[in-house]
Amino acid sequence: MKRSGSSARTTRRRVKQSVEDCNNLLNDFQGIGEYSVSSISNVLSTPHQNTSAVEERSDNQFYLAEEQTQAHSSIKEVKSQSIIQMSDFSSENTDSDIEESDFSTLLANWGTSNNIAHSALTSLLKLLKTHSCFNYLPTDARTLLKTPRSTPTTLVKDGEYVHFGLEDAIRTIVKTLPKVKSNISLYFNIDGIPIFKSSSKQFWPILCSIVDPPSNPKMVGIFCGDKKSSSATEYLSTFVNETLQLCTDGITIGSHKHTINVQGFICDAPARAYILGIKNHTGYFACGKCNIKGSYVSGRVVFNYSICEPRTDESFRNKTNDTHHREVSVIERLPIDMVKSFPFEYMHLVCLGVTRKLLQLWCRGKKSAYRLTASKTTIISSRLLDCRPTTPREFNRKPRSLSELERWKATEFRQFILYLGVTCLTDILDPDCYKHFLCLHVAILIFTSSKLCVTHYDYGNQLLRYFVSSFSGLYGDETVSYNVHGLLHLPEDVKTHGHLDQFSGFKFENELQFIKRLIRGKDKPLQQIHRRLIERQQLDIKVVNT
Repeated sequence: MKRSGSSARTTRRRVKQSVEDCNNLLNDFQGIGEYSVSSISNVLSTPHQNTSAVEERSDNQFYLAEEQTQAHSSIKEVKSQSIIQMSDFSSENTDSDIEESDFSTLLANWGTSNNIAHSALTSLLKLLKTHSCFNYLPTDARTLLKTPRSTPTTLVKDGEYVHFGLEDAIRTIVKTLPKVKSNISLYFNIDGIPIFKSSSKQFWPILCSIVDPPSNPKMVGIFCGDKKSSSATEYLSTFVNETLQLCTDGITIGSHKHTINVQGFICDAPARAYILGIKNHTGYFACGKCNIKGSYVSGRVVFNYSICEPRTDESFRNKTNDTHHREVSVIERLPIDMVKSFPFEYMHLVCLGVTRKLLQLWCRGKKSAYRLTASKTTIISSRLLDCRPTTPREFNRKPRSLSELERWKATEFRQFILYLGVTCLTDILDPDCYKHFLCLHVAILIFTSSKLCVTHYDYGNQLLRYFVSSFSGLYGDETVSYNVHGLLHLPEDVKTHGHLDQFSGFKFENELQFIKRLIRGKDKPLQQIHRRLIERQQLDIKVVNT
């Protein structure tokens, strides 16, 4: 059996120690032998010594000398075998291919994990090759990482598209999971991210993850252009064709046949409207869950509280409410429910939507009964900053003051609505506004819990209905935006998809930021992303196989 570098060194030390022990034991027996011969001579030269005693002692010394001779020969044999074993082991493992392969993999893994540039990694390889132990390493980083020479791009309207493959993504995810069910359910995320601050170029990746057990997202395809493709059909056709084939035929991984079904698409409001071909969130018939018609108030479209007829998969496909649709979506070819498979996403709807809206109304809004004074805003900020030293490491970010509200991230708004807001707003906010906030706080706590969203579903639903119905009375009709209205449909999405973290966009947003960090230059960003991801994919396969 071949050994790794550490086990090889350990074995060599043990063999060397056994040889030293044999030498010490041999020297001990030689000393005993010399003492035995001298003792026999002394006994024989003593005239008054009892003959029988002399004979007995001579016999004992003779047997002792004979045992010493046998031990001497045995030790010599063990010593010779140990030396032979050590020499054979050294010749077999000093320049072992398995050790070289392991070090190359570790070096490649270090380069990709730390996002080391090819130029820096190439300089390191050239430096290592000056030592005789690393002659086997390649000179160029592209050889070490097996960087592909070309990128298979497809021209679509307004940009280029690279398809990595849904089947490859599923196989890669399955290798990282301990156990996967025979029926694999998938979530997809489609969203746009800007690439550079000084350019209008942007990515539109298609990510997928397995629902149960939850997995990290993997890339299925990515579009790059100065703007999003004006033809969603061209952009999504390759993805839809492969997804449809896998949903029909399934996928065989190893000796197991798995069925594939699409659980849903996790998208924010603009991306959802784009891929579904429906009116944007600023339209009068923008809601994808019901037939409510918005109204124009103070320069914006708002949705007053009302219970409207819900949309269904049949009504969507038949275009019953034609004012809701802009075009026929290519997604309709998939065997999914066109309404339930597109839930309102918790990160954008609640955290970046309603929670941020409330804080802006309290701190940045027009002068009114609910607007906080500068002194009260300062008190809230000081309370938030007081929580910094005791914030557990499980939280991604420590609290910041309200002076940096425009730069708060989604995780900070989540932390505020779930934990900090209840204490920081005590005795500061207007009592009616504070009770109103508590309704949202408790409802979100219920729906983010895997147990409470089942046992207290009705109570959470009632809280959200009360929150939306009383929103205009506290903050005005012009504040009931698309996101506030969307809270009415959140309980139904929880009933379909599980607790809110089950179908949130946090892990997809993290993956988007990771993809953005892979870009090292402004030239050909799509090709850069393709090559960096292929390098990681090949390395992951190599590590799993070894």
